[in-house]
Amino acid sequence: MFRHFIFLVSLLFLLPSLAFSSAVLLETTGKVDLKPGGKGSAKPELGMELTDGTLITTAAGATATVMLMSSEIDKIASQSTYTVGAPPAPEVKKSIISGIALALNEATSDSEAAVAHGMVKMGRVGPGAPEVSPLAFGGIGVTTYFPRYTAIGYSPTIVFRWNHKGLNWTNPVLVIQDANKKMLKVVQLKRGLGEISVSSALVKWTKGASYGWYLGEKTADDVKGMTTIATFRILSDEEQKALYEDKRKVVALGLKNAASRAYILGQLYYKYGLYNDMIVSLRPLWEDKERSTTLKNLLYIGYKIMGMNDEAIKFATVKKDEKPKSKSKVAPMTPIKLKKKK
Repeated sequence: MFRHFIFLVSLLFLLPSLAFSSAVLLETTGKVDLKPGGKGSAKPELGMELTDGTLITTAAGATATVMLMSSEIDKIASQSTYTVGAPPAPEVKKSIISGIALALNEATSDSEAAVAHGMVKMGRVGPGAPEVSPLAFGGIGVTTYFPRYTAIGYSPTIVFRWNHKGLNWTNPVLVIQDANKKMLKVVQLKRGLGEISVSSALVKWTKGASYGWYLGEKTADDVKGMTTIATFRILSDEEQKALYEDKRKVVALGLKNAASRAYILGQLYYKYGLYNDMIVSLRPLWEDKERSTTLKNLLYIGYKIMGMNDEAIKFATVKKDEKPKSKSKVAPMTPIKLKKKK
């Protein structure tokens, strides 16, 4: 455990950093000229940081969409000139999705704020976000995967997943607790099993409620915990409705690029504490070579909140002469992509 603590402390010095920016670029269509700070020229890229004074000029038939740190989204019309930080012209279409820039504001916060939210003392990062601990290591050879320090949408059945390679105990079980750590259900597992579905017939899942779970070994009169407790929370009806309305606002933006839609949806999921969904939305962009600093920082903070330190370190900003290596014995973790309901 002390070795794990040292590893976590070392991550404090790898905290991603962003120069202050007032907005990020969501999308461009057609010919768009971009001058950072009003000087020179730069190629428009998804997630590009835009400082005050940046000039955006659209040619005939072209458009540009930027997201401000105030959660306002400006769509710049054809044959227009837009200056970041200045009052927009009447032809700029302005939309507001409350809290959409929360993730970017967290990622660009100073080191003290970032530490408070992402590493040493985890609090409620966003509306509906579960209170979690960064010491999210599994037992020897076993690591909990999902649901892990994230909010999830309501479903009558929840699939629990873990690294099954080390699950070779004599009598393995899955233990589910409520928010007060009261044991709700002990589910018998088969050795070598990597997942199990738990329906409301076994546990009456309550919308808006928080739960914890861990893997253990059942003895004659007790259950021996073999992993740390992973917590999660189910969205309430009110949150689910608000999420639906926010998604409608995203659709109304009329973004034509799938990558742009995924980028903004990832930040929307963050607002609701849906960190696993956030990673599922954003990670494919990175794999498709979208490598903006903002995307890197969003992935970093998402993985950190979920306690996936081996993944988070891949997106940490370090000095060129430093080559950080994870000393954790925890197996690499990836988020779970949920199947869509038919």
